[in-house]
Amino acid sequence: MTQPRRTTGTLSRLAVVSREIDRLQTERERLVRSARSERHSWRAIADALGVTRQAAWKAHRTAEAAIDRIRGRSGLSEGEAMALAKEAQHEVRGEHRRG
Repeated sequence: MTQPRRTTGTLSRLAVVSREIDRLQTERERLVRSARSERHSWRAIADALGVTRQAAWKAHRTAEAAIDRIRGRSGLSEGEAMALAKEAQHEVRGEHRRG
């Protein structure tokens, strides 16, 4: 006889972890932008992230440019622009989430 599936707890925890990852990614983007505004080099940022300079630049410069474009065109706050850029990035990657 098979065991009943116990997905309710697993799925609830998965949703919590997913939201936490989103929150941490947003915080990481904010900190990278802050480090850049403090004139830290991409090398120093990459070292803090534990990645190569090229990987840090590629991952964060595109987001930084998108946020700057959104803010310049819309008058949104940095946080609002960051959320909009993140949503656009998910759409481009085909990572739509159900609301």
